[in-house]
Amino acid sequence: AIDHLSTLASGPVWTSSTPDTLNLLFSEPLPRHGMDPETVLAECLNTIMARSMGIGHPRHLGHMDGPPLALAIFGDLIASALNQNLLAWELAPAATHVERQVIRWLAEIVGLGPDAGGSLASGGTEANLTALWAARNLTDARHNGTSSPLVFFASDESHLSLEKAADLLRVGLIKIRTADDGTMLPEELEREIRLARERDERPFAVVATAGTTGRGAIDPLPALWACARANGLWFHVDAAHGGAACCSRIYRPRLRGIESADSVTVDPHKWFGLPKGVGAVLFREARSQREAIHHTAPYLGRRPRQSGERTNLGEFTIQGSRRFDALKVWLALKQLGSEGVGALVERTMGITAYLAERVSSSEEMEALHEPQLNLLCFRYRPPRQSLGEARLNALTEEIQSTLEAEGRGWLSLTTLKGRRALRSVILNPWTDARDIDAVLTEIVSIGRRLTG
Repeated sequence: AIDHLSTLASGPVWTSSTPDTLNLLFSEPLPRHGMDPETVLAECLNTIMARSMGIGHPRHLGHMDGPPLALAIFGDLIASALNQNLLAWELAPAATHVERQVIRWLAEIVGLGPDAGGSLASGGTEANLTALWAARNLTDARHNGTSSPLVFFASDESHLSLEKAADLLRVGLIKIRTADDGTMLPEELEREIRLARERDERPFAVVATAGTTGRGAIDPLPALWACARANGLWFHVDAAHGGAACCSRIYRPRLRGIESADSVTVDPHKWFGLPKGVGAVLFREARSQREAIHHTAPYLGRRPRQSGERTNLGEFTIQGSRRFDALKVWLALKQLGSEGVGALVERTMGITAYLAERVSSSEEMEALHEPQLNLLCFRYRPPRQSLGEARLNALTEEIQSTLEAEGRGWLSLTTLKGRRALRSVILNPWTDARDIDAVLTEIVSIGRRLTG
């Protein structure tokens, strides 16, 4: 695996495989007889690793995914070998306390204070669901017997996980209009809260985003917190993308107000250099999670000990059986420290600024927003040609698919207020100006071929 990462840059970013060829490759029937482990591993290397996306490639610029730290890879290996189960203290004594320490560290990074708590999750989706689950339960506890439908609010550029959470929790999600830069408009939030109450709906939470998935926009956290507080609503910040910026003295001010949140989502498997998947849900008051979510069973019975309580983390989380993911977070933070994470943020933000400068200075490319984090959406726009939005959208998709097929760079696609865009996310610390120049040269070359 380490050799695979160390040689990625010398090969294409994208595998040439198609869904049809992969379906054929993985169509063998259930094995009836075992095989030699070396043979199985060789097959894994030749069929799976050879056809995987080059996530750690310095020209993979399309998603919030990057190369993991070598120490974190070994952490996953150790966690698998130990096979601890975070369901119960007796199944994971040291692991339970490592997770609690990691939660304290993450809460300190965000600035939630000494009474904070929380738990690790599989990623931002589970973390957001846990926060809203707690907020809903606490609201129901305060308004027992009220039948009005519950609703919460988030921007129209918020993460898909909030729609899933609304579906699972059987509550309503009201999307709030955003400004041109993708940030939620506080006056629109205030208006929608008022309208919801006029419809006899029961608002219970506001979700602000610190780093939208589409463009990295950071909602105005202080203003949204003030609105939530004035209306007696839970204030959650989805900082799965941008939470690590709190480690940077330069960029932390952009997340001012996050420390006032009732709950925060952070994804260590993004900017912390960790393999998938580990997220975290943090609560400003640890007791909020424990009062809102507590499910136990006879086989999880606690036995009092003079030396301290055996806390079963699985009583307060969505997952029951859960692997020792805290280990890789612990290892990464011990290796890098919060200042090291801040340095990773500053390095990739610097490359993003270089990309934005190159795009804005080109006659053939157009940035669709100013970068607030390590994400920039842009498109190729041929000079001296008047192309309508429909043609520009189609051209952007053609450029992305051609770049992908040729394997010399990779960006994802998104849509910003009806405009298709090439979406770049700079997460790999090994990506440098030469990689940016090379990918932009490819995009311009492809654009000229398609419009010439």
